[in-house]
Amino acid sequence: LVLKQNYDTGAVVPISDGAAFFDGTDDYITTGTWFVPATTDFTLSCWAYSADWSGDDDVMIWYGDATSGGGLWTALTLASSRIEFSVDDNSTKRVAQSGTLSGSGWKHIVGVRDVGTTIKLYIDGSEIASTTDDGNTITNTAVVTTYIGVGSNNGSRFDYFSGNICNAGVWTSVLTAAQIKSIMYKDYSGLTTSEKTNLVSWWDLDVLHVDGSTVVDSHGSNNGTLT
Repeated sequence: LVLKQNYDTGAVVPISDGAAFFDGTDDYITTGTWFVPATTDFTLSCWAYSADWSGDDDVMIWYGDATSGGGLWTALTLASSRIEFSVDDNSTKRVAQSGTLSGSGWKHIVGVRDVGTTIKLYIDGSEIASTTDDGNTITNTAVVTTYIGVGSNNGSRFDYFSGNICNAGVWTSVLTAAQIKSIMYKDYSGLTTSEKTNLVSWWDLDVLHVDGSTVVDSHGSNNGTLT
């Protein structure tokens, strides 16, 4: 899937034993209504594979609803050949956006909101873009869900991801650049105690429960449902 070189031991080891595949048509994961970012610092992180990063409108991680309850949402998305980390409070949409992308492959994608200060996008361990955060609330007044692989618009699903996603995590804190570089080549078992501080949920996305549809949350209690 993705390999790293451990130069201390000379071993080549996998970052993950597998990944969830999304067909771009109707596949997605629902993880529940647990994440309400409001005015809380947070970090969204995942590995994602696309066969065509020059495509448009694919969602990696999404919280909220684009219209219901005021259009309050945050997400990591691919839009117009660019990866975006967006925070929308129904008044202002703040976006940290990459340049134009092309080709295929895996990318480690992280969005960081430092409330009232900055919104930052990291790709493959490097800060790619940032914008000022106004600190406004993004708590949705409707009952909303956190999704992997799809967005929500007035209760309907849209922008299904086409490709693979694994090692998705959500923290209620601002991860530093050093922390992002450190977690980049780790699955849940490799995270240090400090890296699990303020971690709410982590989905390796390499195994399912025996019922074939439950996606394991390795850290919290927010197991997802594969649709």
